[in-house]
Amino acid sequence: MTNENRYEVVMPKLGLIMTQAQLMEWHKPDGELAVKGEPLFSLESDKSEIEIEAPVNGRLQILVPSGETVPVMTPVAYLLQEEAVPIAPTAAAPTAQTTLRATPKARTLARKQGIDLAALHGSGPRGMIVTADLTKAILPSAILPTPTASVTPVARKMAAELGVDLQNVTGTGENGRITRDDITRTSAALIAQSKTAVSAHTPPLPLTGLRGIIAERLSTGWRERPQVTLTTEVDATNLISARQQLMAEWDQKVSYNAFFMAAAAQVLSEQPHVNVCLTETGLVHLPDINVGIAVDTERGLMVPVVRNA
Repeated sequence: MTNENRYEVVMPKLGLIMTQAQLMEWHKPDGELAVKGEPLFSLESDKSEIEIEAPVNGRLQILVPSGETVPVMTPVAYLLQEEAVPIAPTAAAPTAQTTLRATPKARTLARKQGIDLAALHGSGPRGMIVTADLTKAILPSAILPTPTASVTPVARKMAAELGVDLQNVTGTGENGRITRDDITRTSAALIAQSKTAVSAHTPPLPLTGLRGIIAERLSTGWRERPQVTLTTEVDATNLISARQQLMAEWDQKVSYNAFFMAAAAQVLSEQPHVNVCLTETGLVHLPDINVGIAVDTERGLMVPVVRNA
């Protein structure tokens, strides 16, 4: 929060080694009112694509256009309270020269292609010229790709994993947005088509070793454990104090993930109805509490499991 009437939205730091992320998409146009909890923008880090929600109510003032790579904790937008929404100034007499607003990537591409930016109409925030405007000017309209509807981050990731072309997906979400269910339905249809088209004598390519294990675990996870997100606010004062105390006693760094794993295990013991998985016959209550967290190793992504936590 920069002042009492303006909330500063920054590129969040979502990991210990995260230094920057790409701002993939704004889910609301510049100047539109945002409601707390609504999707505001999507970012892509080196590990995943994540949807960031509006932390407060306010009118969106975009500072960084989509497609730009931004260092963490850098302001990307403001959420203006109603009394702070800027009023358009009275039109002044036209000046002899108007400053063109364009992203650095757009200026570089324009120089390489010999395109006059003054001849373009910017589609970015507040009329800023972005690379997409240059692409439209360079390519004939007949060969431009068909625009793809907006996609939820989970659906985009799932489409990449399943090899589903988003151009072939019809979105059933709000305003035609593509959701995870749309990807699942399209993938099932493609699989059915492929089974019909491929000869029964064509042998499948086996997945062995680590690749086979990863494929099995990911498929099981998507099938048996629904992917959901809960956003809430908590007072982490005691958590921070406990972590600092342990690091001082042990003389080594302690990750917040260790506390989150311990908390998850405790919640599962207190709320056993959550410790379930979905099978073809219904919900199965699991007798044990096992927690794990993904770790990037030289052999690939591994998930150490603490059993009977």
